[in-house]
Amino acid sequence: MPAEDDHPDKIERFRQEKLLDIAGDVRKFEIELFWKRSTFFWTFIAASFVAYATLKDHDQRLLRFAVSCFGIVCSLAWTLGNRGNKYWQEAWEKKLRRHQEGFLGVDLFLVLRLPTNGAVFGIRGVSRYQPWRLR
Repeated sequence: MPAEDDHPDKIERFRQEKLLDIAGDVRKFEIELFWKRSTFFWTFIAASFVAYATLKDHDQRLLRFAVSCFGIVCSLAWTLGNRGNKYWQEAWEKKLRRHQEGFLGVDLFLVLRLPTNGAVFGIRGVSRYQPWRLR
């Protein structure tokens, strides 16, 4: 950390470096949380599928209905959680972009369009184009 009597530009540069580091770390943390939450919901959704398949041969309609409702609620919660994750990831990307453009003079999040024959795959596309979200 620069001393109090250092040049103001040096102090500002140190401040910008710290802001850039924090914004990058929080963005990485949000992506990590996305995967942890997804795994959590995948486990409950898979358990509801297994429970429903197990109960299919038994004459317990009410229990099958409850298991189905549980799976639907988990799927809905997962979808809403993905929307929240996406919001916070993009919010931190904007903050990071603003600081890194001013500090580095380069946009690290500039999307380069490479020849892909129209198919681009990635987590952003998966969470954005879930079947129940298509309009």
